[in-house]
Amino acid sequence: YSVRVCGYCPEVHVGPSGHKAQNCGAYKHQQRNGQHGWQAAVLDDLIPPRYVWHVQDVNGAPLQSALRSFYGQAPAVVEICVRG
Repeated sequence: YSVRVCGYCPEVHVGPSGHKAQNCGAYKHQQRNGQHGWQAAVLDDLIPPRYVWHVQDVNGAPLQSALRSFYGQAPAVVEICVRG
């Protein structure tokens, strides 16, 4: 079966096509008469990515809060592979 997500609310539908129920709870859904905006799902729709701070030396000094924008972020999966 295909997996579809609504482009306006967090609802996910697994099956041949999205349902026609008019129960989309998104903001300003009245303009669409409550209908969902179905689109094909990607992995990030089902499992949102987690981003972590990349630290060069894990055993070094802790990160400073004042330099938060300086440190780079990476998806957690990438960080695990780099550390592996």
